[in-house]
Amino acid sequence: MEVCTTCATTFFQTSWKITIVLVAWMVAAVALFLLKRKEVSEKKKLALLYTHIATFIFPFLFYSFFRGCEQLSLMCNKPASISLIGLVSIGVATILTTVIAPLLWKRAHERKAKKLEQTRINSFIDKTRKKNRLPDIGVYLIDKAKPIAFSITRWKASLFISVGLVDLLTKKELEAVLLHELGHIKHDASKAKLRTTATALFAPVAWFALREKEKNSEERKADEFAVAVQNTEKYLESAKEKVSEFYLQENTID
Repeated sequence: MEVCTTCATTFFQTSWKITIVLVAWMVAAVALFLLKRKEVSEKKKLALLYTHIATFIFPFLFYSFFRGCEQLSLMCNKPASISLIGLVSIGVATILTTVIAPLLWKRAHERKAKKLEQTRINSFIDKTRKKNRLPDIGVYLIDKAKPIAFSITRWKASLFISVGLVDLLTKKELEAVLLHELGHIKHDASKAKLRTTATALFAPVAWFALREKEKNSEERKADEFAVAVQNTEKYLESAKEKVSEFYLQENTID
């Protein structure tokens, strides 16, 4: 078996490999830039975070696996070998991204928010989660006037709501939104995110259609959970209308 001893030199002397690295880092930079924009929604920010981490670490993995061709018993000058190295790099980048991104996202929001304890919101969530055999859930209040609610199911489940949401909605409407997020936790939406993230790296075009389908499925299941618990959909619908009107008015003013 031929032994590769010039992987590093070959890598830096090959224009298409350098091009891949530069393109990946350009995408990472653009994703980071968009991530810092305030008008981007929380869900889009999470998608951008996934993209940033994946495209940032991919070149390092690609180079590491390329240099490791000797240990992998691969022939550096064979296209199939290079393809395999690239696929392995993408696979490892995907796995690392799905582990790192949710953790960073979760900790970043926890640092900015206030953890709620012994409030009526905690009591409602605790009662509901026990009845539905859900795990312990950390509840956090975001100091923002905009109505915001989202959950992070990876690691320990966390549910985030904003001051603006609490002020905007009635008690029953707020409970409907909380139930919607508990529905996401119940159905563990992170599993769908893992599948769609992996698909995004291997087939970006297919990802957009799949992501929309997964998102609609997640939202429908979360809505169904809220309606089933409250035995009516009027509170969830009125909450959605109020939030939509808020953002519509905000966009009109801007």
